[in-house]
Amino acid sequence: MVSGILAAALGLGVMVGWHARLASLIQVLPGLVPMQYNTALGFLLAGAGLVALATGRNRWSPGFGAPVALIGGLTLIQYLLALDLGIDEILMTHYVSVDTSHRGRMAPNTALCFVLVGMALTVGGAAPRARRGLMAVGWLGSLAAGLGLVAFSGYLTGLPTAYGWGQLTRMALHTSIGFITLGFGVVAVAWELELRRFAARPGWLPMVAGTGTAAAAIALWQALLMDRDVGDFAAHTVLAFGLVMSLALVIATAAAQNARRALAERRDAEERLARSEQRFRDYFEMGLVGFAETSPGKGWVRVNDQLCRMLGYSAEELSSKTWSELTHPDDLAADQAEFNRLLAGEIDGYSLEKRFIRKGGAELHTILSVRIQRRADGSPDYLFAILQDVTERNRANRALHRSEATLRAVIDSLPGIFYLFDADGRFLMWNRNMEAVSGRTAAEMAELHPLDLFEGDDRRLIGERIAKVFADGAAQARATLTATDGRRTPFLFSGLRFVLDGRPCLVGVGIDITAIRDGEESLARSNAELQRFAYIASHDLQEPLRTVGNFVQLLERRYADRLDDTAREYIDFAAGGAKRMGQLIRDLLEYSRIDTQGSAMEPVETGPLVARVIESLSAAIADADADVRVDGDLPAVVGDSAQLERLFGNLIGNAVKYRHPGRRPLVRVAARREDGTWVFSVADNGIGIEPEYHEKIFVIFQRLHGQGAYEGTGIGLAVCKHIVERHGGRIWLESTPGEGTTFLFALGVLDGHQ
Repeated sequence: MVSGILAAALGLGVMVGWHARLASLIQVLPGLVPMQYNTALGFLLAGAGLVALATGRNRWSPGFGAPVALIGGLTLIQYLLALDLGIDEILMTHYVSVDTSHRGRMAPNTALCFVLVGMALTVGGAAPRARRGLMAVGWLGSLAAGLGLVAFSGYLTGLPTAYGWGQLTRMALHTSIGFITLGFGVVAVAWELELRRFAARPGWLPMVAGTGTAAAAIALWQALLMDRDVGDFAAHTVLAFGLVMSLALVIATAAAQNARRALAERRDAEERLARSEQRFRDYFEMGLVGFAETSPGKGWVRVNDQLCRMLGYSAEELSSKTWSELTHPDDLAADQAEFNRLLAGEIDGYSLEKRFIRKGGAELHTILSVRIQRRADGSPDYLFAILQDVTERNRANRALHRSEATLRAVIDSLPGIFYLFDADGRFLMWNRNMEAVSGRTAAEMAELHPLDLFEGDDRRLIGERIAKVFADGAAQARATLTATDGRRTPFLFSGLRFVLDGRPCLVGVGIDITAIRDGEESLARSNAELQRFAYIASHDLQEPLRTVGNFVQLLERRYADRLDDTAREYIDFAAGGAKRMGQLIRDLLEYSRIDTQGSAMEPVETGPLVARVIESLSAAIADADADVRVDGDLPAVVGDSAQLERLFGNLIGNAVKYRHPGRRPLVRVAARREDGTWVFSVADNGIGIEPEYHEKIFVIFQRLHGQGAYEGTGIGLAVCKHIVERHGGRIWLESTPGEGTTFLFALGVLDGHQ
């Protein structure tokens, strides 16, 4: 944690130096390489992430580490691809550029160190309980520390190639110190997490230490090779010495760890022995079990207080009793048989459930365990008896049996079928209805696989839904269960996944839906009859209307010169009535076909659809001099394209029709996301609707105006409501009388069009 605080303080100090123009904070000494602003920001974030990781705030660490790695990675990409992503001076315009190839850009070795430290913080926060994750954190930290150490040594020895790569920006002096601090801090945190979570020193430490040292040696060797003032022999000597020292460090660290481990194991063994002895004394003196030591020749040797409490006798009173006197008469024979085998040398011990008679006559239920210690010649020396009181356990078992009986009664009383089976398809529990419906006995059910209850497509469907339950947690299915005698019963099955004794199982119920199936068949017949009615209405009912209309028109043409104004008015009434009746029949047919003859639901782009609607209404829009606008992009939904087109057509057409006489009609179509749905709106500046009609207006044949004011059958909005409800949505309106109306309807969001 100290390393993190120091690194964060270093970064914060340099950032202050840039803002306050304090060269001593930026460069340390005049003429030295400055720490760039992004570098200081990286130290601040990395230090905060290291503090978070050290203090157990693992979720915070990746939040600091990922930006650090990103800054370093983007900088390396700029160097490698000769790019300028504009990140170098995004936060600060740099005014100190000593040994800097690009203004504001950190050195490439600095960027690499930030990538290593950022990855270490991210991995440490994401996998704090994984040994491999902690080992990776240690490796990354050691590499960063090694690179920082090489740069720092370059400043100490006057070797510029150690802290600068080629003609690129060089690492600042205090930057190298910061990475040494951060790198060792990361290794220390990984060490601490290993100790804290696995109670053991990390076995990866020797390899991590050796890797870091070797990396530093190789980096220093490369720096020496690049320095023209240093010969190849000296450079290779440094490399060889560094690698030998790395190997020596690995061996020394491993040896030290092995020595500490051996010492710890010895101490642990001694502590375990001491604890074992203490536990024996505790068990004997004050344990939760009764303990007695006896000898064939000496009788009772010693007993603990718990045994005295269990039997109700004092130690002195027990010394005058025999085991046979304390044993329940019904359990004496079994105990005596095992005891004789023990004395004969056939066995070294035995355990059995046994009842004793307490002082006062009460029964004591126990589990008795007896072990024997023999002399060198094999004769019995001492007998050790342990008594565990299971009176309460037996009482609890009896209560459990009663509870299981109650559960069985409840399950058997369920109106449908109940079942429980494991992932292998073995039935673990079922009710009697299951046996009755399937025609199987309890023994047959125990050997049955769930799929054996189904045939054909139902068998395949149930197999898929069982897999879905174990994968997703829940599923439903409608399928027909086939009994052994051929009876077929339709059920609605519902299953849930849960864990029983550590293994996944499926528990479910099935409801007999014979009545529902019959109702659906009846509904299908009704729909067929409705379709026949629609056919009759579309042909037989409209034919007389067409005849009436034709003859009225014929009458008007042939006798036009003989008709007075009253007769012409009557003829107009008759023709208009026939026309409205025909339109009414067509509207009723459309209303009835919304459910029975609708197309399949499919993705629909509402933008082009609304454009087609506006084009189809162009004549009415032009006659009304209306301004129809679409605000923004309209989304895609799942629906019936033809019905959605009729929905928008009715709403936009009404908006144009019911216009205010005193202003130019304005209609706006828009959509917005709200609570997981798309809410479409068609708003106008027309005559508005009184609040008391907001619900009634969606009722079929409900009209707010007479035929003289506005044409129509009063069925258009009812059709809109029916279409929206078929699409699983809802429709409503908002209106201010005299100012306008907005019709709104909500439809589901299409996956992938969020």
